Amino acid sequence: MATFFPVSIGLNAAVPTVTLATPLFVIRATYFNPVKQAEIPLPPHVWALGRRGDEDIWGSISDDDGISALFTHPSFTLHPDKTWGLILVPVPKQPRRISRDWGTQLIKEREFWIDLDKNEWVPPSEVLPLEQRRLLRMPVFASVARHRVGFKEIPPWASEFATTGALRAGEMQTYGTRDKPWAIQVDHNLYRAHVGFQHYDPTRKKVVFLDPGVLVFALDAQGRRVGGGMAFTAGEPAHVLVDGRKEDCANLQYTFAPGDNVFIDLGKELPANASPSDARRWLLPENADASPAERRTRYPVPAVWHSLGMQARVGTDARKPYEELAKTPLDLTRDRPLLFDLDDVTLVDESGKLAPQKGDSLTIFDRHLAIRDPKAKEPHFSDVTVEAPILPGERAFYRTGEGIERTTLVVYHGGNFYVLGEQRRSGTPGKDPGVGLRMGVSTSHPTATNPSFIGGTPSRFELHFFADALPGGAYLGGADPAEVCHLLVHIPLKVEKEGTATDAHVEDLFRHLPGAAQRWDQLHPAHPGVAGKHYVLLPKSGAKAGTRLVKVRHFFAPSPSSNSLKLVVCQVASGRSFVRGDRTEMKMDVGDLAPNPASSAADSDGVNLAWNTLAHEFGHVLGLPDEYPEPFEVAAVGSGIWAEPIMPRFRQSTEGKPFAIDADAMMRANRLPRLRYYWQYAHWLAQDGGVKRALGSGGHIVQYPTHLGGLAYELPDGNRNHPWEVVAKRRNSAGHGDLILYRVGDDEGSAEAMFGQLAAGQRVSGLVLVRIKFWFNFLKGAKQDFANDTDRFRAMRDFHRRLLTPVGRIVAFGMSATGKSRMPRIALVVHPHYEFGPSPTTGFTENQADVIVDLVDDTGQPELGDLATPGNIKGTPPRVRIGNSHLGLALFRFALGASPLVTPPAPPPPGTPPQLNQAALQPGDVQHLVSQIAGMLGESGGRTVTLLP
Repeated sequence: MATFFPVSIGLNAAVPTVTLATPLFVIRATYFNPVKQAEIPLPPHVWALGRRGDEDIWGSISDDDGISALFTHPSFTLHPDKTWGLILVPVPKQPRRISRDWGTQLIKEREFWIDLDKNEWVPPSEVLPLEQRRLLRMPVFASVARHRVGFKEIPPWASEFATTGALRAGEMQTYGTRDKPWAIQVDHNLYRAHVGFQHYDPTRKKVVFLDPGVLVFALDAQGRRVGGGMAFTAGEPAHVLVDGRKEDCANLQYTFAPGDNVFIDLGKELPANASPSDARRWLLPENADASPAERRTRYPVPAVWHSLGMQARVGTDARKPYEELAKTPLDLTRDRPLLFDLDDVTLVDESGKLAPQKGDSLTIFDRHLAIRDPKAKEPHFSDVTVEAPILPGERAFYRTGEGIERTTLVVYHGGNFYVLGEQRRSGTPGKDPGVGLRMGVSTSHPTATNPSFIGGTPSRFELHFFADALPGGAYLGGADPAEVCHLLVHIPLKVEKEGTATDAHVEDLFRHLPGAAQRWDQLHPAHPGVAGKHYVLLPKSGAKAGTRLVKVRHFFAPSPSSNSLKLVVCQVASGRSFVRGDRTEMKMDVGDLAPNPASSAADSDGVNLAWNTLAHEFGHVLGLPDEYPEPFEVAAVGSGIWAEPIMPRFRQSTEGKPFAIDADAMMRANRLPRLRYYWQYAHWLAQDGGVKRALGSGGHIVQYPTHLGGLAYELPDGNRNHPWEVVAKRRNSAGHGDLILYRVGDDEGSAEAMFGQLAAGQRVSGLVLVRIKFWFNFLKGAKQDFANDTDRFRAMRDFHRRLLTPVGRIVAFGMSATGKSRMPRIALVVHPHYEFGPSPTTGFTENQADVIVDLVDDTGQPELGDLATPGNIKGTPPRVRIGNSHLGLALFRFALGASPLVTPPAPPPPGTPPQLNQAALQPGDVQHLVSQIAGMLGESGGRTVTLLP
């Protein structure tokens, strides 16, 4: 009986025709729609019978139930031995020629896609890497190939169909009716791989699936595409239909490629069960903003991702190398998918190779530069086991339940710092392993190695600037919505032990390295809950919305670098740890490794810090000079020579010690940091081109915004030269000794510790040391002689202490310019040096003194000495004889060139001996130095002199 098929086409037909014929086959084609979770009719299609070298025999276009027909053909009778293959030809929605050429193109492309919501075909050329439609890849159905996976239904007369997919012409019989068609499910027995791509969402603090919309492809061992699909709904893995049975699908690879600069906006909500068209969070290159605010809430999607070399797990099973998992076909379901972590990390060295190897140590820094999971015995390293060049995302990049601040910014490995920004590993997919991994890059940030900012001697540290910013107003002590960038100061170490030092001593060193670094960091987001000073590098104008500020972080750790500092743990013969002058070696006495809480100090900010020799010695490696003066030595006194105030010897490590009166400063007394120690960091920020581009033109200087109304450290020359540099030096033409001029900025020393607390308008921008070198000889008096060297030392110490004010500070004067000056207010400090005549410092003689003092033990018979008649003092250097009972400030006045030396200035009545002027030094005693200081500055204006504070 004839069956009416209202829509049919013939060979090369472009316009449907109506055919009344007896069908050979009536076929209902279906597929499993994973969105509807049901087997449904295939979109419009045509079945064809074809064989190589012959014309194809086409059937009718299917109806809405997926039913279509193939009709008898004379060739079947003429050539009964020929075999034919059954071929499915999709009919796209848009009109196009359905022809042999169309079928050939289809077979060449090996695929077509189905819009699962509309149940429409989508040609491969119209499929985008990032789709809003829910698409499923459908492989070409050709029975001569599909027989390998089997058929849902086989005609009983088709003897070869199950094994070859071929229909022999002589066997063909009518099969199927509209009421009971031949059932062909085109995806019957095909492998359905459920593949999930997960990443961390720091906004919601949990691991999530990649937003739906990305097309995912399965590849065979030769790299040919054999499957495709996508995640159809938010929160689900991708559904990938593979052209093959599960048991034949070992060693598959997976890939996706949405293109360059594609992001997900994590600041937007993703509706529950959202489809790709609902997932409006994709940021494409044309609408992606690089502002810090958006960078914090956007997720960088790999431009290309490939599973080769990756690690994965199935469901909740343990992670394994993917190639190991893929050796056998995987039984995957929607609830137990194959899972890849898009936040897995690798480090790429300068040659492009993956850097970490099994067993390597590394340090993971979060975006606050805190060390993640520090090891117990090596807290400079993270407690993470490196098994392969790929580091698991959940260990190396994020922790569930934590925000973006705790995600990884930098990884330290092998002496290099690898920044984890938005970079992904590139390469040839299928050839290079790890394509698409988060990639730490060691060459992507501004750096400096062994800078010589201070004194010309190369240092032994590195500077690394990380511009990725985070909200950081809280670290200013306020709520300014500023952005925090980081300057990491690294001292690479080669640690050795020597002599009687043991491994336990080395462990002790490692235990105290973080504390020594933190002493230089001060209040830093890497150390929550640890007290410190609010040091920050800010523009001179201060912080406002969007300001990029810089926090400084120090990191001391072993390194294989040839630049490493040799740090030797030992018992130093002198008992004093030290750093060699060329800064290549540091020797730490085993007794100096730990802080000494019994000796601590605090400024008025209340930050109380213990004596820390280890931190002090690292200060030298950072290029900072000793600020304490070396005392002259007296064997009988021993360590008593270090009693405060220290009496400097002639030979010092620098020309002068401008900050010797900052009694508790780290480079003076191993305790308190100072803003001036950050001078070199501000200097570098202002010089490096890459840093300036990142920070803008704000002119960053180191500041302490929460102390004394806000301290901002800047030297009069704009930080071009360091604060220990001598600006000018001259002999005191009115007296004896040298005048040495230095620059000064506002820090805790100059604003309170050195001169007493000064208001903002009283602070100084320059410092003049009046350095006077006194050589002391000791003479027997008429009735008594000094008992011993201890007695002689005590006499010198008592003389030196006459310079102390009632509050225990060395007397200082403020000199305020009466006109315009590049140093409007200068501090003047008397800075005597001494030599102990009975046992002077090797290489020094009386001729190198400014004043020679012949001190007489005048016990029982006071001896006024030469100061009563200064005109009698002769020689170069001048020699002053004076009795011990008259040793005092009159001698300082003589050396300064001050007058009068006796009081009252008028001649005393006959028979009355003159009295030496031993009163506390006053502004008038140094007023005569003003003109000399003006000459040192190249200025001519006057100055008003007052006592400080």
